[in-house]
Amino acid sequence: MTNSETHMSEIRLDQWTEIRSELRRRLIQVAKRNRTITYTDLAVDLPFEGPHSHALSRMLEEIGQECHAESEPLLSALAVYATGDKQGDPGEGFYGALVRLKLLSKSAPQNDRYEFWVRQVSLCHSFTWP
Repeated sequence: MTNSETHMSEIRLDQWTEIRSELRRRLIQVAKRNRTITYTDLAVDLPFEGPHSHALSRMLEEIGQECHAESEPLLSALAVYATGDKQGDPGEGFYGALVRLKLLSKSAPQNDRYEFWVRQVSLCHSFTWP
């Protein structure tokens, strides 16, 4: 496939918006249940090259940007690792997106990063989603 047919090498451009909308819908359902969701579970039945694919990361960042623009809590905060030493925590992509949105300093201490994430999860759970 050519670059005009794919985005992030695994998702066709004509599918991108539809898949991102589905991810947002899933994240809203998770928020309404006062939960978080693993990258693996979030990606179930969607055409990603695994739960840590670049396309999934990029879509989560776009969803976070959209939430920020709409003055909503960042739904992307609800996606977390399933296993390992970071089990239950968001990935570095979440924090990188916060820096790009100017919501967090690149040099923010780990504790500040964690507190920001916890606050976003809480806000997602208490927000009135459509």
